[in-house]
Amino acid sequence: MTLLALATALAFWRGGWPERAVASIMVAWAAIDRLFHYLFPDAEIYTSVDLWHLAGDLTGLALFLLVALRADRIWPLWVCSLQLLAVVGHVLRFADDTMFELVYAIFIRFPFWASIMLVLWGTYHEGWLRPRRAARGMAAR
Repeated sequence: MTLLALATALAFWRGGWPERAVASIMVAWAAIDRLFHYLFPDAEIYTSVDLWHLAGDLTGLALFLLVALRADRIWPLWVCSLQLLAVVGHVLRFADDTMFELVYAIFIRFPFWASIMLVLWGTYHEGWLRPRRAARGMAAR
């Protein structure tokens, strides 16, 4: 959660609206998930299809897609692709209930952490690299 807090702080300090939007979605998502697990501590996560996280992943995919379609950057599309992997992980778990719990856990958790890294990269690119290129007269990419 420290990494998410750092990425969010940097996004609000130096990032544009896509960085802020994706970081805000992720913070809200993490907070709601923590509250859910606080209220329902015995909720099964990896032994069967986790409907709570499936709903969260589908909502996250929809929200990230809205940002990606309006943003003038490529990295939000990568976040959508990662989020689609999480959704596919739920579908695969539904199709094969003998899937190892560790494989399912990686499918539904890895995209979130990789997306944090993409927010950091996007913030670095937009907040530090693009202004320096513009100042040198280079075309911003």
